[in-house]
Amino acid sequence: QKEKKSNSRRRGNYMNQLKDIIINEDLIQYLEIVQISDRNKSIVKNYMNGISMNHLAVMNNISSSRVRMIILDYIRHSHLIKSVTNDLKH
Repeated sequence: QKEKKSNSRRRGNYMNQLKDIIINEDLIQYLEIVQISDRNKSIVKNYMNGISMNHLAVMNNISSSRVRMIILDYIRHSHLIKSVTNDLKH
């Protein structure tokens, strides 16, 4: 029982870390230009609005692991856009 709570807490912290990355690095500004599907953009937007990965998985008939991959993919694409944009400024 104690092990389950610990794993659950770690998973929650990891999910919050992804949200923190998007917030702290201001990656949400790239939502409309990142080349991902409308469904995946909606998942990222809803995630940032506080809907849990598990709930998003149920809403979209996919696994919570897939939701996590979609969010990580968004972060990766946003980082690429951010780096290119920064390179163009210099």
